[in-house]
Amino acid sequence: LVVSADDGVMPQTREAAAHIIAAGCRYVVALTKCDVDGADPTRVRNELIAAGIPLEQAGGDIQSVEVSAVSGLGMEDLEMAVFLEAEALGLTAPCDAFSDGAGTVLEARLDKGEGAVANGLLRKGVLSIGDDVVAGATFGRVRRLRGADGEDLLSVGPSTPFELTGLRTVPSAGDQIQRVVSEDRARRVANARGVRRDAQIAAKAQAALDSDGPRVYDLEHTHAPSGERGKAAAKKALAKSKLRREGVGAREGRESGLLEDTVASDGSADGSVNNESVKISTLCCVVKADVQGTCEAVRDSLLSLSTDTVGVKVVYQGTGAVTESDIALASAVGGVVLAFNVKHGVETEKLAKAENVTVVRRTVIYHLLDAVGEMLGGLAPESLVEDVYGEAEVRQVFDLSDRRGNKANLVAGVLVNKGSLDGDEKFRVLRDGKPMHEGLLDVSSIRRHKNEVRTVGKGTDCGLSMANFSDIKAGDVVQCVRFVKKKASMEKIATGGARVVA
Repeated sequence: LVVSADDGVMPQTREAAAHIIAAGCRYVVALTKCDVDGADPTRVRNELIAAGIPLEQAGGDIQSVEVSAVSGLGMEDLEMAVFLEAEALGLTAPCDAFSDGAGTVLEARLDKGEGAVANGLLRKGVLSIGDDVVAGATFGRVRRLRGADGEDLLSVGPSTPFELTGLRTVPSAGDQIQRVVSEDRARRVANARGVRRDAQIAAKAQAALDSDGPRVYDLEHTHAPSGERGKAAAKKALAKSKLRREGVGAREGRESGLLEDTVASDGSADGSVNNESVKISTLCCVVKADVQGTCEAVRDSLLSLSTDTVGVKVVYQGTGAVTESDIALASAVGGVVLAFNVKHGVETEKLAKAENVTVVRRTVIYHLLDAVGEMLGGLAPESLVEDVYGEAEVRQVFDLSDRRGNKANLVAGVLVNKGSLDGDEKFRVLRDGKPMHEGLLDVSSIRRHKNEVRTVGKGTDCGLSMANFSDIKAGDVVQCVRFVKKKASMEKIATGGARVVA
């Protein structure tokens, strides 16, 4: 349990302590930041005791150690405290050469010179150079082992951090590392894990397909058509999915005309899809990062930016530098490449310019998410909002029905108090602040000094006649209304980026 020596017991400290006590496990309290000004470990210990933590200073059995990550103060004492707890609990792990080494991948990356590199810890057994291993859905033979200090090792045991090279592909963080007897055994185990993982993905896709909700066309390969062909393929896939939910095959659908009717109802003549079938715009992203754990963190942060208006879809994620295949995939789906803390070669930069693919390269995740937030704002649909362009007060109403040659029977003499009146826009008549008609009106004529005009400005009087509306009186207010496009509003997120507010 880590507690700051200057801040003391915070709400998150109480929450973490509650989780530890509920789990029923042993723990050690580390009082950090003991080297800063204002640190008071004694006060913090009293607060912990008052919060129900049985520290040794109060006759309990929980050790507390004063440490500092900057100066290294108390690090050895903290290590000894952990070892003492482990010894008291009798925690041991088999570490003989006859036990199969088993552990967990903590981090993984793709190195240009060494290939797939995995960092991990063993829970039991020994792992040596030359051993055949399985890590998740990949396998290989250990070519090199390095310790936490970068020194080469011949073998590693439990609780010793190591860096392993020799795997065929990059595993995922959290995958299990297992030593096996032969390369053939490693290949069969890795293939079985890969098949099981693909089956789980297929089951999720089938469950989404069988759901009653609206579906969006999902890219399943890297050679999807783009442009008009891509739009047609999306409409066809959407129509087929609806037929499958109804139990009708594609051939029967074409013969009966259902497929064409479904496509016609979902798409317009110009190849676009109506909002009734697809209600969300999606930003497709190809994510490349330096290590697997960072890649997953970037992916999760990107998916948190999705809303009902604009969504984020990660079509591919991987480690290492941006390659030409990444540019080709982004070009096929009409997406962007997000490169976090990785290099971008000259050749791939030229290809990206040729394919008109945006490559966003950042070294700080907050800056990357901010850039994605700006893209989402650009994808958000613009809405038409009503804007009062001008406002005028009716001073007097003239009845010209008995005069020959007039275009209108009633003419309202008005004085423009705000903005301007434009004959090409719509109008509204208000009386005591309430509209006197449904919808908006058209103006048939605007006259000033017997001259027909289209626009009058503030402080100008003129004669105004409405089309198909005669219930106008002195004192009424005439508003000139126009519709303008308004961008969607964005909501800033504390962890970085922004999402579209519906």
